[in-house]
Order: sequence, then C-alpha cells, then structure tokens
Amino acid sequence: MALPGDAAGPHRGAGTSAGGPTPAVLYNHLRVVSDPRRRDLCLDSGRYPEAEVHYRKALATDEGTGKLAMVAFDSQRLCHALIVPSRRDEAAAVLEHCAEIETRIVHEPLVRPGKDPGTT
Repeated sequence: MALPGDAAGPHRGAGTSAGGPTPAVLYNHLRVVSDPRRRDLCLDSGRYPEAEVHYRKALATDEGTGKLAMVAFDSQRLCHALIVPSRRDEAAAVLEHCAEIETRIVHEPLVRPGKDPGTT
C-alpha cells in the first residue's frame, strides 16, 4: 500500500524524508485508516492527550478480549503518555495494574504444569 508521500504515492516526494514518509504524513494516513499504530505515533510525537485517548480505548478492547500481553504493553505506553505531562499519580496507578497483569502472564503458565513460582 502506498502512503501519500511515498515514491509510489500520488504526491511523489512530498512529505518524505530520507527514511520514507515524515511522521506527519504517516500520522495522517493512519488517522484515515484507523491503524492501531496511530497511538504510538501520537505518543512519539508528543501528542500526549491524544495518545492517552487511544491507549485507553486499546486497553478497553484488550481487556474485553482477554489479551493480557497487550493489556500490559498498552498499559506501559499509557503510563508514558501520563508521566511525561506530569500526571504521575495516574501513571503510578496504571503501572501498578500493568505489574499485576505481567505477574499473571508469568505466574499462570507456571502454575498449570504444577510449578508454583511463589514457593521457590
């Protein structure tokens, strides 16, 4: 798929950098197609309030589908979106939830075959 600004795209050369499309061109493309990478682009480009909205939506979906690894990942990124603009109390609560999820991810597979990581 060609992005606007790609060599094969309709705006040949416009909005590109040496490594490909600029973040703004890529962000606008992903906004149109609602790609999940958009939340990372928001975070990486300093759009913290917008990144927070996207990560909270992603977390709701992750938790609803039981994808614990994605809950942990998206929680970490949400924490980053909160910590940078100095919302440390909220970030700490998200990070604590993330630690609980990561413990479940590691602990549950070990308990099933009869190993208890809490006793070693």
